[in-house]
Amino acid sequence: GNSISVIDITTNQIVETLTVADNPTNLAFDGSYLWVMSSGNTLYDENWSVIGHTAGALTAINAASFAVEKTFNFIEGEHPSSLIAYAGELYFKNGASIYKQSVDAAALSPLELTSGNYYGQITFYNEHIYATDALDFSQNGLVHKYTVNGDLVDSYQVGIIPGNFAF
Repeated sequence: GNSISVIDITTNQIVETLTVADNPTNLAFDGSYLWVMSSGNTLYDENWSVIGHTAGALTAINAASFAVEKTFNFIEGEHPSSLIAYAGELYFKNGASIYKQSVDAAALSPLELTSGNYYGQITFYNEHIYATDALDFSQNGLVHKYTVNGDLVDSYQVGIIPGNFAF
């Protein structure tokens, strides 16, 4: 899909449906904007051969008016995922790296914080970014803990194929 809906929780009715880029996967709120991370899609022919991609995008929706105010498109073939909003910055995964982008930016201009073999979601807790590494998908994986500037604080061994968090 390529839409998100605003639902009135008192009536359970859809108030607004907004079009965003293909495959919206994550939402983050920065106090003014609802940010939507869309990962884009891989396109296949009838034999399941890859024939192209739709671009992933980062979309800013004004929380008061529900107007789409910014859309930052990624390069075709990139499939960004995860999204965190903290202290005027957005943090997300794209490929093998974690990036940050100012919420005030006029264009997509992310700063690479760290690169690795991250699998699953990244999350934010207690002013730190947590990312999972499935290693070879057959042994115990790792959780890496980073500062908001991308400095590694610690790594923890966890179970096989870690993919998400709950704090």
